[in-house]
Amino acid sequence: MEKKRSELFNEIPVKALSIGVGIVTSKEIDEINILTATFKAMNQAIGELAPQPEHLLIDGIYFAELNIPAEKIIDSDMKSFTMAAASIIEKVIHYQTLLDYISRYSTYGFAKQKGYGTAQHIISIEEFGLCEILKKSFKLHKH
Repeated sequence: MEKKRSELFNEIPVKALSIGVGIVTSKEIDEINILTATFKAMNQAIGELAPQPEHLLIDGIYFAELNIPAEKIIDSDMKSFTMAAASIIEKVIHYQTLLDYISRYSTYGFAKQKGYGTAQHIISIEEFGLCEILKKSFKLHKH
């Protein structure tokens, strides 16, 4: 799956009219909250699009409205080639960023969790605390 995603990641920019990427840090998430940070990243990505879109497809049910008409579609990557392409771009950039963290923070198990919590990751946080790239507002949920 990763090999195919990587191939498509290289093909999408050749065929796409434009691509925009928005990135926020864990520090920003802590300062402005996850939902506001998500909107900030979305607005950054939209701002990079040229030409500016006439209509947006938004994956999910929340979005800070713009002056561009938008349609909110849950599970949009299963319903739209454009959204599937955006999902591929996001996942590959996310994983590329994670590759740096794998070597710098080996005790946190980033190599296996791809940025999403696993049992090993939770155990590492309990044992070593939060590293600098994790949100300080992250809460461990005990079962």
